[in-house]
Amino acid sequence: MTDALLFWLIAAAMAALALAFALPGLLARRKPSGPARRRETNAAIYRGELADLARERAEGRLTEPHYARAREEIERRLLSDVAGERADPPTVAAPRTAAFVMAVALPLAAFGLYAVFGNPVALEGETAATAVRADSPASLSARRGELVRHLARNPRDGRGWVLLAGARDERRLPPDHHH
Repeated sequence: MTDALLFWLIAAAMAALALAFALPGLLARRKPSGPARRRETNAAIYRGELADLARERAEGRLTEPHYARAREEIERRLLSDVAGERADPPTVAAPRTAAFVMAVALPLAAFGLYAVFGNPVALEGETAATAVRADSPASLSARRGELVRHLARNPRDGRGWVLLAGARDERRLPPDHHH
């Protein structure tokens, strides 16, 4: 498996993991809120008031005319509440639509941001700068030259002298004695 393929598989797995945490919350069933919840609450209140009226009439605390007037008042309030509500509540995008949009947008955004701010060229393998092997004679010679120039400017650099001595020793060793 190539490094690039492995990278993209890991990136896809990470995007799937992020979606696994985000999508269940969007797809969970929720209780109605806003106008639907308010309608249920108001209906329960009106039913309770009508039940109280019927109980008071049955207990004899309300005469028939008082009961009729109170019942008409409750019914009138109920009708005014229902008439005051909008017939068609504002539409809200379904949670499934939001989940679908997120399932598509999150990976696209992640990979797009990587393409803009990341280093996609690094996935292609060796670059021109790393094409020369670190242990090739040309590379060793170039590093040895840099070290000699550095020591000419900084002759008191003990580490540099040790490195230069090691580099000179390697040059004298036969090929089968490399460390």
